[in-house]
Amino acid sequence: MLQNKYFWNRFVDWMIDEDTLRIGKYTYKGKIVDIFPEIYKKARYGFELEEIYNSFEDINSRSLKLFINDLIKKGILRNRISRIHELFEKEFEFINSKYSREFFFKRENVERFRRDRLNRHMRYDTKYDRVNLFRNIDLPKMLYRRRSVRCFDQDKIIEFEKISGIFKAFSQDIVNKRYLYPSAGGLYPINLYIYIKEGRVENMEEGLYLYNPNEDAFNVVNQHCKIDKESQYFTNKNIFETSAFTVYFTYDGDVNIPKYGGDGYYFGILDCGIMIGLLNFIAEYFGVSSCSIGEMDFDKIEHYFELNKNEVYLHSVEMGYSKDQM
Repeated sequence: MLQNKYFWNRFVDWMIDEDTLRIGKYTYKGKIVDIFPEIYKKARYGFELEEIYNSFEDINSRSLKLFINDLIKKGILRNRISRIHELFEKEFEFINSKYSREFFFKRENVERFRRDRLNRHMRYDTKYDRVNLFRNIDLPKMLYRRRSVRCFDQDKIIEFEKISGIFKAFSQDIVNKRYLYPSAGGLYPINLYIYIKEGRVENMEEGLYLYNPNEDAFNVVNQHCKIDKESQYFTNKNIFETSAFTVYFTYDGDVNIPKYGGDGYYFGILDCGIMIGLLNFIAEYFGVSSCSIGEMDFDKIEHYFELNKNEVYLHSVEMGYSKDQM
């Protein structure tokens, strides 16, 4: 069956330099170097483990198994969809960037970079004619109140009515099988997991939950796990420590890839963005603040989630009352 097949990770390069096989940042020597091109050819189209083990009689079977298992452990051979960083990590090579990673460690550099990017459309002012839109149109005040909060009030508890209201926006109309936001093909492949901090949400025990849109309820995933700031990178540790709860977005490829092929992953990412926007504004409607987290070390906590094989983490949002919330 297809589920048992392993494929070569197309984002990993390899080469043979004399008697050394280089795969990504890893090197291998010995008899495996001679047979590797044939292994790679099979991996491009997928193979079952027993098939590959029985294909090479000229190499010690134990050595071959150790090599294949090592490639699986390192994500070079895989039997699941790509994780989100695997999809995009090589895109940086196409950008002619003059900035080092260290450049963004300084706040003043980040602000200067941000201002430059936010003014990027100004270059069109002299190139094209312009049609000015009406400026005196009132939008809902809630839209103007939204902002990212990086330090939450740890003394304030989120009322159960408010967290219920926030997630009501993601519930399914059972009769009409519809939601309050769009999704390609009406398939809704994004799952919402919620980690509740101890004593921070009324009527809720600490633990990890999965939101069930069909029943408009939180299903318990793990009430014994302890997710702490170590899953966050340095700049986001305080945000996580002070928030009342965290919302994790995952994409389940088994939901829409059968219909859309690889584009299903792209549609899932679009869905996630739509849902993040909805979460931000519906939370603001109920007076609850939020902060999207761009990067985190999800590998440290993934085992708590019991994800499906083709379910991958996409994004997380920290939520709670801001210190100046009334």
